[in-house]
Amino acid sequence: MEDLGCFDRAGVIYAGICLSPELTALERQVVAATAVVGFAAEDRPLRPHITLARARGRTPHNLSTLLARRPQSAEFGSFLAQEFRLFESFLEPTGARYEVRGRFPLRAER
Repeated sequence: MEDLGCFDRAGVIYAGICLSPELTALERQVVAATAVVGFAAEDRPLRPHITLARARGRTPHNLSTLLARRPQSAEFGSFLAQEFRLFESFLEPTGARYEVRGRFPLRAER
């Protein structure tokens, strides 16, 4: 895991994920599969992360100030993902709601 970070405009605190060759390959496969049905690839570089918290409301956030006050010794364990899930998100007044649209097993290349 990389360090904790935030997307202030989106109101998100995240744990950054180290970009591995396997993750880069997964991104290429997803971009290729979604291009077939008309989705354009992102212009921004891949920033893999796990969303840890999301601020509510539409007011500006200053999550970077909050992160600066956290203890610097935050450590997370590691895990090996067994599957990739495709989610659809629905932003509602009560918060985000997510529905799984597909599950894809991850297999090690041999």
